[in-house]
Amino acid sequence: MKKVQRRIAVFLMVLLSFFSIATAFAAEPINKVGAIDTPYIFPITPVDEAWKQFQKKEDMLAIC
Repeated sequence: MKKVQRRIAVFLMVLLSFFSIATAFAAEPINKVGAIDTPYIFPITPVDEAWKQFQKKEDMLAIC
């Protein structure tokens, strides 16, 4: 009888562990502080006419 009780107890512990792990992975991220809702608007982009004035890659990176 003790073997049956032990097996049931082990089964329940495994089952509870599985559900607690599954719940932890399914939850939303806790840290939403610092979330950015609005995109950054670059002053000059490759579609602008002013972009064509840049000849070097370093100049393009500097403006972005």
